Order: sequence, then C-alpha cells, then structure tokens
Amino acid sequence: MFNRILVPVDFSDGARSAFGHGALFAAAFDSTLELVHVVEQVGQTHHAFWAAEPALAGELQRQTQSLAEASMARLLPTLPIQA
Repeated sequence: MFNRILVPVDFSDGARSAFGHGALFAAAFDSTLELVHVVEQVGQTHHAFWAAEPALAGELQRQTQSLAEASMARLLPTLPIQA
C-alpha cells in the first residue's frame, strides 16, 4: 500500500517520537522509512538584505547545511533501528 514512509526531522524530542511512529508504519506496510530535514535557502528570506551580502549568505548557507548534516549523522546511530 505504501512504498515509503517519510518522517520529518528537526532534531527535537518530538521528531524522535515521530520516528518511532514512522518506524511502526514502515514495518506494518513493509515500507522504506525515509528521514528528511529541510534547510531553508538563506537568500530566499529578506531577499533585499541578502542580495547586498551574497558572500555572507553563501557562508551562512554552508554552515547551516553542515550543521544539519552533522546533526543527522549524530542522530542516526541513536535511533532504535537504522533508517
């Protein structure tokens, strides 16, 4: 019925709970469990400001992406099953 179960991750305790629910659905439907974390594009908010500071926007974007990747790498081994 469901091929993939998508679970949003914001690295909070609530996301950990959502993972548990998603894992149950994935097991019940023999589905793949996929975790997703969205990193907003820095330049898309307050475009006029970031247009004047493209280097700063780029650096902030790289740092934000790196932080999200590191947070996901720390999260995955702590989950009850591998996602």
